[in-house]
Amino acid sequence: MSDLTETQLLALAYDDLPHFLRRFATASDRSVALEFDGLTALIAPDCPDRSLINGVAFDRSRPEGLTGGLERLASAYDEAGVNAWGVWLYDREPEIERALAAAGLKLDSSPVAMAAPYEDLRLDWPAADGVEVDFEWDPHTMMVLNALAYGLPETEFLAALGALPPGDDMFMAFVREGGEAIACALFLMLDDGDLAVYFVATKPGSRSRGLGRTVMQAGLREGAARGCTTTSLQASEKGVPLYLKLGYRDLGRKINLWEHRRAG
Repeated sequence: MSDLTETQLLALAYDDLPHFLRRFATASDRSVALEFDGLTALIAPDCPDRSLINGVAFDRSRPEGLTGGLERLASAYDEAGVNAWGVWLYDREPEIERALAAAGLKLDSSPVAMAAPYEDLRLDWPAADGVEVDFEWDPHTMMVLNALAYGLPETEFLAALGALPPGDDMFMAFVREGGEAIACALFLMLDDGDLAVYFVATKPGSRSRGLGRTVMQAGLREGAARGCTTTSLQASEKGVPLYLKLGYRDLGRKINLWEHRRAG
């Protein structure tokens, strides 16, 4: 068991977010990463109704940057034609929550913060039967799978994220059956050695076969080969049991998304 504290691991689960937002701003000529006063905001007008994409992270040592910047954020999203945007909070922060509520934001979702040092991971699970794993760079297919997993039209994320360019800081893993991608995950490698996990999805109709475990295990092994020493993610309640089996810790905190949605 690593001597990393849960506070240190929790910081990983939040502090990866600005890197994620900057990276995904490169996926469309119409997207931009707006940065000021410790804030990082992804403005993606090609996906105007999803606060999951149009997100804001802030420097936790400078909360006044967020509370003082809400009006500027609202104006920037409004001018870009974005209908829904959100602020990611590090667990409960009452003063900031009051400021967000006063600015018209509401709590939308509360993913579970999870993380682990690599020595705590269990990566010896058998792979799902009858499938193959690869690391092809295919953002189009990844975004289609994620949209379907959320019950959305398969084109929902394509204009904003379907042309995400490759880079040395990121890789994708896919589980395929008969050549068709049926599960995926995206892995972002940070300078501090953390492997941040995003966009884990399994195609509806292919669940309960161990595909999520298979794609995660493959990606985590690849991250180890590339020198990563910790890993972090934000999990849905349904996803928590899978990640616990792989050795992640439930850090007992949430990464809360507060959403502003344009009326009408």
